Amino acid sequence: MTIIKKGVRKLPKTFVKEVYDRMLDDSFCSPIRNLALVLHTLVETVPINPQIAGLTLALNGILSNKSLYLNTQKLSFSMLAMGKILKSKKIYLKSRNLL
Repeated sequence: MTIIKKGVRKLPKTFVKEVYDRMLDDSFCSPIRNLALVLHTLVETVPINPQIAGLTLALNGILSNKSLYLNTQKLSFSMLAMGKILKSKKIYLKSRNLL
């Protein structure tokens, strides 16, 4: 059994959203960046995972909030995740001759 298949079997059934108080020092945590990284990893390793749709909607909602400041890390990891989703959707549509 490959390492990826072993890892997929160990994936949690749902993504637990992290809630943090705002931290201005001694921490580099970012719930938005973490969400984007989880989404990117899921799309890369298990593109048919049922959690992808909900996580994509959650990240899209965050990115759509114009009053929220997104730093470079949050934006870059979010764009990587969204780009990976669009690419996987395009590959799927091509395989079904729908594109």
